[in-house]
Amino acid sequence: MRCSDDSCNLPSVQKINQILELDHVSPEDPWILKEYLSSKLRSQGIIGYPYSKLVGDFRDYWFLDTKK
Repeated sequence: MRCSDDSCNLPSVQKINQILELDHVSPEDPWILKEYLSSKLRSQGIIGYPYSKLVGDFRDYWFLDTKK
C-alpha cells in the first residue's frame, strides 16, 4: 500500500492513548503526539497554533528514537 501523504507514518490509536494516559512515556512521545495532532489538523485543512516548546524537527534531536 502506498501513501501519498504522511498518513502511513501515523502512530496507532493504542499508542496515542498510551501517550495521553502517560503510560510508559518515552522522550519521543511528545513529538509523536505533536506530529499526530498536526497531521490530523492538516488533513482537515486547519492551521494549528504554533508550538512554543516542541519546535523543530524531532529527527534533528540525536537523543530521540526516530523509528517510533
